[in-house]
Amino acid sequence: MSAAVAASVCVDEITSVEALEAFAAEWAELWERCPAATPFQHPAWLIPWWNCFGDQPGWTLWTLAARVEGRLAAVAPLFIHPGPDPSVRQVSPIGIANTDYVGPLLDPADDGGAVSAILAHLAAHAERWDVCDLEEIRDGDPLLSAPMPDGLRAESHPQSLCPVLALADDKDAFFAARSSWLRRNLRRGVRRLSDQAPLAFETADKESLSEFVDAFFRLHEKRWAAEGQDGLLQGELMRRFHRESSERLMDAGLLRLHGMRFDGRLAAIFHGLGGHGRVHAYLGGFEPGLGRDNPGTLIAGYAMEQAMAEGAREFDFLRGQEKYKYDWGAVDQRTHRIRILHADSPERAR
Repeated sequence: MSAAVAASVCVDEITSVEALEAFAAEWAELWERCPAATPFQHPAWLIPWWNCFGDQPGWTLWTLAARVEGRLAAVAPLFIHPGPDPSVRQVSPIGIANTDYVGPLLDPADDGGAVSAILAHLAAHAERWDVCDLEEIRDGDPLLSAPMPDGLRAESHPQSLCPVLALADDKDAFFAARSSWLRRNLRRGVRRLSDQAPLAFETADKESLSEFVDAFFRLHEKRWAAEGQDGLLQGELMRRFHRESSERLMDAGLLRLHGMRFDGRLAAIFHGLGGHGRVHAYLGGFEPGLGRDNPGTLIAGYAMEQAMAEGAREFDFLRGQEKYKYDWGAVDQRTHRIRILHADSPERAR
């Protein structure tokens, strides 16, 4: 980064919940300018995460905002916390563990000065941390190729595979291109369920949001309990997070919460996030007793129809290589993990 560019870039630290909330509108405006950004990088997802999970011993909010000539150009929503070895001070992205794609938000119009400034800020304050661990960074993210400033070094490794399905302008052509086995299961599931009771597919709105979120918890838990597992929505904090984030995501136009109503009751749920031409399939659930009629496939098919109706080009199944994702025709995309260390990082952090 040249001296002239460096002089025009400043990095602000956001270290309180109040400041984070006050920053949300500017952060959301930057998100709108970033066509590669996902809803997982939006304040409607990440602020509820911090609100619900950030109040833990040793956790310190450390969001970095880089401005070029006064205009916000990058946001790195970070925090400092004890690592797996509690004596190691680790920098991680807000949203770790239950969030996909947690990389920094970078304005594509920026020439690299903003990300360089954030890395330089990390280097200038290396006495606060021992390792910076950035997970689930997508292919093509500028952070993967950004040069490290003096005093820092980065290690990058492949991390997860995310099956992604290309959508089409014509939904009929899209479904006609699926396998005969999958098309048969879709037709048979609708026919069998419709023969038993009224069947309808719906999308949550503000009036029905609470019902849909309750059904999301109930059906996800029941679906996994049928296999002797707990699922991913255990605990009051996790449920509080999803209630708050669902409200904020809906207000931001990013929530894709669909349901299959069978005999008057929600019997399958698709919880997704959408924006910038992509829909991300986050979690779902269904009544296990309907399993032979493929409710998971039916609600996924409905979610794809709705995605194509809004003009989405991709349907991202997110992390995990479950067979059903490839049955739809999804193709793997890679994420990466970047670990940044400095000269004084202790050996136990390496």
